[in-house]
Amino acid sequence: MRINYFLFALLISGIANAQELFTLEDAVGIALQNNYAIRIAKNTQEISANNVSLGNAGFLPNVNAGLTQSNGINNTDQNFLDGRVVSQDGAKSHTLNADASLDWTIFDGLLMFTSYDQLKKLREVGVLNTRANIEATIAQVSLAYYDVVQLSQSIKAIQEALLVSRERVNFINDKYLLGSASRADLLQAQVDMNEDSSLLLTQQQELAVAKIALNELLARDVMTEFSVIDTIIIDTALNFGQIREVSLSSNSQLLINKTYQQIAALELKSLRSQRFPQIGVNLSYNYLKNTNEAGFVQSNQSYGLTYGVSARINIFDGLNLNRQIQNARISIDNNRLLTEQFQLSLESSIASSYKTYQNILAQVALETSNVDIASQTLEFAREKYRVGSMTNLELREIQLNYLNAQNRLISARYRAKLSEIGLLQLSGTIVKN
Repeated sequence: MRINYFLFALLISGIANAQELFTLEDAVGIALQNNYAIRIAKNTQEISANNVSLGNAGFLPNVNAGLTQSNGINNTDQNFLDGRVVSQDGAKSHTLNADASLDWTIFDGLLMFTSYDQLKKLREVGVLNTRANIEATIAQVSLAYYDVVQLSQSIKAIQEALLVSRERVNFINDKYLLGSASRADLLQAQVDMNEDSSLLLTQQQELAVAKIALNELLARDVMTEFSVIDTIIIDTALNFGQIREVSLSSNSQLLINKTYQQIAALELKSLRSQRFPQIGVNLSYNYLKNTNEAGFVQSNQSYGLTYGVSARINIFDGLNLNRQIQNARISIDNNRLLTEQFQLSLESSIASSYKTYQNILAQVALETSNVDIASQTLEFAREKYRVGSMTNLELREIQLNYLNAQNRLISARYRAKLSEIGLLQLSGTIVKN
């Protein structure tokens, strides 16, 4: 039976077009809404934002109120020195105690101001952590998306090779029926076609796994089917100097390190505030009423206002405060060193990544030229094969050379895109792109 490879191509194209085209922007949009890491980071950010309050910093007073009411039933037997005897069964007693108090620290060596600044810095860390998670998720989604793209492109290249193999089987089969080709030639052509079919099945399996991985990142049904764009567009205009300069002011982790450096300085400031006295005011109101059917006093009631000022200063604490201040200074130095170390590591990563980026771009240009040459060679070989001036093995070798050239170009474009994404993430500009 003759195989119509043109109908086969139309069938493959129809299946691909039947699926919804899913762009990288679509994937990133879903990830920003659904991704678990981002949602957890946003919740943590909200907690740090909620902690920024005057009350949490110690500016506001503490006000408490209480109410206690108790009842009792007692049997009383009282013998007095003058001979009187008082006995009473089931005597009821009632006690009501209500109070309200206010304690307010009005001066603590400016600790409350320092604490408020620390809370605001921790809020900044929460925002930066969320941003870092968003950037990491966008990078992961981008890598997963372009992995699907490169596998889809590889499948198309294999399908194209399979069409050539089917064409060769049809051609040899016609010649075999006319007696001008051997059965061995026909069997070899069928083996080559089956080899291409097996390779296609392998790539389709890898594509299915890659789609599942992308769907997992998007926190949606992992079996959701979709189709992607058919090309990988590379930004070839990335500039090393600009990336390096922007990264020093935009890299999320570097900004987090610098913020922790500022928090460490505020911690030293808060410790120093403990050398100053703490001055507070207090105010309370108390109401007490007691009634008792048995006893000398049948009813007792008191109420009134109490107020005052308190002052406290640390005179000697075993030199612990001095030790804590010394450790805080060391912590500041460590945070500075960690920031400098990370900045150097960042610059090193950018430099090496940019070198890789340039090298892969050169490979892309070379492989693009190779594919063009291999395509022309294949078309020329197919014409020679049709007129009988080329053997099966020669055509197969040229066919495989073309397929390998396509796969090398697809791989180079994919690696170039990965390098581009990595540079954007390091520079802190991947969200903008």
